[in-house]
Amino acid sequence: MELLLEIRGRVDAQETFRFERDAGGQVTGRWVGSFDGAELAGAGSAPDGKRVLRFRLAPVLEDESPQLEIAPGIAYRGRRVRGTNVALPFLARHPEPRILKAVDGALEGVSISAPS
Repeated sequence: MELLLEIRGRVDAQETFRFERDAGGQVTGRWVGSFDGAELAGAGSAPDGKRVLRFRLAPVLEDESPQLEIAPGIAYRGRRVRGTNVALPFLARHPEPRILKAVDGALEGVSISAPS
């Protein structure tokens, strides 16, 4: 499942930000915080300010998952499928580059859908 939010806002010279989500001319959420060059951190709130949640958004590096060798010269690494929370075993090493490319290419094209 993919959720996209359309937000508007500004980032100033000190790399602090202020964003709002607008639905049909009505503000439905606000986010304030800072960007340190690597991650966003701050707080999100309901328009009335009654519900406030702190957050931190940081990139997930592909290399955080260890390589697991399954045979001499062949290893895989778990990697998330874009737009999901699903990780699949992508090849990290293989003696034949065309096989590595074919397997990883097939996995990139996998469509993950929520159970009905």
